[in-house]
Amino acid sequence: MSLAKGGLDVSVQGYGHKLPVLVSKIVEEMHRFGTDSTACSAELFARMQEKSLRNLKNYLFWQPYYHCIVGSLMCLEDGRFTSNEKYAALETATLADFTSFVSSLVKVFRAQVLVHGNITASEAQTLTSLITEKLPFRALPHSQVPARRVAALAPGNSYVYRQHALQTNPQEQNSAVENIYMVGLSDGATGVPPLPTVESTAVVHEATLELLAHMVRILFYFSVRRVIGPLASQLTALFCLTSCLLVDVSLF
Repeated sequence: MSLAKGGLDVSVQGYGHKLPVLVSKIVEEMHRFGTDSTACSAELFARMQEKSLRNLKNYLFWQPYYHCIVGSLMCLEDGRFTSNEKYAALETATLADFTSFVSSLVKVFRAQVLVHGNITASEAQTLTSLITEKLPFRALPHSQVPARRVAALAPGNSYVYRQHALQTNPQEQNSAVENIYMVGLSDGATGVPPLPTVESTAVVHEATLELLAHMVRILFYFSVRRVIGPLASQLTALFCLTSCLLVDVSLF
């Protein structure tokens, strides 16, 4: 279970005949936390709160290239919060706040189930039924359904967002730079992205863009490797993440 854009992502995998048991246990625990106020003790809440706060604080000491990725998402995507904002909110949260939040969460939400592999259609329906039967809920109103939105960069303009480690990690000696080139899917006339088909210009542009990123990444890798040797792999990883983000931005 992990935090995803707009909600929780519960992923299970492994032996197919055991998946229903695992899914059943997960939804039972979620239902218990949402309906039983004593499911989470004060000691458990304090321990988990301290661990989460420590993880948020440790984020400030992560590698600069990762801060580049997160910083660009903070600038472009709507509905994101910084680690400092989440730290401040979690630091003042109480057990009563947590219990109230989980109680509301399990009553109204939007569930999406994706099953793939060698599982049959009937088995997939059984897994879905385990969720809806053991975790009864009302559908989330359409107005509250999370929407993935990205800021539009004006053509011909450039924007710079700088982050300095001096206030959070003064001993950091490395730096990282990320360039993002937004490639829109608009048809140029109506401003509305066309429907994705195999023949559509959007699909051709995306595939060509991915090919370009791959070609530049390979050339960059061998060029840097000849110059600085062992450090090439680290820089290549940074460039790889940057080019992937470039492709991802074009999909919004």
